[in-house]
Amino acid sequence: MRLSIGTAWDQTRVIVARDGALIATVAAALFVLPSALSTLIAPQSATITQESANASGIGGLIQIIMTLISQIGALAVTAIALKPGLSIGEALTTGVRRLLPAIGAS
Repeated sequence: MRLSIGTAWDQTRVIVARDGALIATVAAALFVLPSALSTLIAPQSATITQESANASGIGGLIQIIMTLISQIGALAVTAIALKPGLSIGEALTTGVRRLLPAIGAS
């Protein structure tokens, strides 16, 4: 099996045309929203430095929670791309179920 950038691009265009609205909804809810909320709650932890994470325990905790939520979002987007017709709820459930194996693999 040969890898082809052109074929991968064509397949990606089909997936985005089919499920682009679902992917955008999940991405907005699980990537953009947590980042904005963490910046509002702990603005000093918005700058990714070790000093700012150590300066406030809440900032470090918020970063961990935001990372976990973003990982669930990434897994949900992958599930949407791999299984046509998947709903947002099913994609999020899949993301949550696969979170621990993904952390273990990391």
